[in-house]
Amino acid sequence: MKMIKREDFLDVLKLVSPGVGETGLGIPHFVIFDKGWVRSYSEEFSVSCKFETGIQGGLPFEELYRTLKALKVNTIAISSHEKQVTFKCGFSELKLKKANEDYMVRIGRELPSLDDVEWQPVPTRLLEGLKLSLLSADDNDIGRLSGIVLNEDGLIIASDNFRMTVYDMGQGLGLKKIIRLKTSSVNKFVKMRRDFELVGSSVEWFHLKRDGLVVSLRQLHMKNYPMDNVMSAYNDLKLPGTIYTLPSNLGPYIDRASMLAGIGLGELNFDTQISLRSENGNLVVLGKKNIGELETKIPWDGVLPHLEIPPSALKAILKLTRSFRVNSEKNMVIFEAHNFKFMVLAKVDTSK
Repeated sequence: MKMIKREDFLDVLKLVSPGVGETGLGIPHFVIFDKGWVRSYSEEFSVSCKFETGIQGGLPFEELYRTLKALKVNTIAISSHEKQVTFKCGFSELKLKKANEDYMVRIGRELPSLDDVEWQPVPTRLLEGLKLSLLSADDNDIGRLSGIVLNEDGLIIASDNFRMTVYDMGQGLGLKKIIRLKTSSVNKFVKMRRDFELVGSSVEWFHLKRDGLVVSLRQLHMKNYPMDNVMSAYNDLKLPGTIYTLPSNLGPYIDRASMLAGIGLGELNFDTQISLRSENGNLVVLGKKNIGELETKIPWDGVLPHLEIPPSALKAILKLTRSFRVNSEKNMVIFEAHNFKFMVLAKVDTSK
């Protein structure tokens, strides 16, 4: 029998919860207890936390977590048997069946191995760079531009068909390879809001570690990724150009204009852009569709080329910077702030 503190156990279960797999309607989602580790696993994401329970095997996560959370006791007594685990919680006793042997054999093959990982110090800007890369990352994990790329020079690159973010960490990962991660995995990792001390890589996984906690993200293959085209676009980000600065507090006006411009997958269509231009001492913000339009004139004495740009991308980047350049072909707006660059395709008319 193993005695543990209920709150400590709940904290560990909550910590590994982002990696609990979705196995289908009516089928339990298991948390894995493996040689002193509590581990979760899905095809793209895994979390492992060092915590001794005396259990070996898999238990249904939802039933375990919700029941223990509802039982208000300080200490839990755990008895692990061949096919069942019993949790003695004060006057209550929870009994849960272990995952069957076939499942454990399969999951044992698929769980990321942590034994042979060579660890390197985490670049101090990694978490910030991954978070900002989500501005441009393609949500489709099977497209040629899908995922987020970390190259050997310390750049974090994310792109879809009309946006691109490049973040310079100032140092590489030290892994001697290019890492490409699923957007959905990076999103889960960022939402954990935790700092890590070490990074490592295995054949299929990218790992981050701090003390007894390891987060593993599935890597995407680089075979079909158009790296040459992406780096060519990145070089275009470095080109000089006239700097324009938008006024502050544009967010509410962008929101209103987008109601008649739409957001989402159709943003490259004319009807899903919003328009900004300077005119007679005003900044004019226009959202327009075939069913109508909304135009707002904001008193402003600045100068701005006529832009037509996706509203969601513009609003996201304005939280970080209001200054931008226009490329020589006048089809791309380039925002810069701190050590990252963000570009978005847009219609630009500098003659107005």
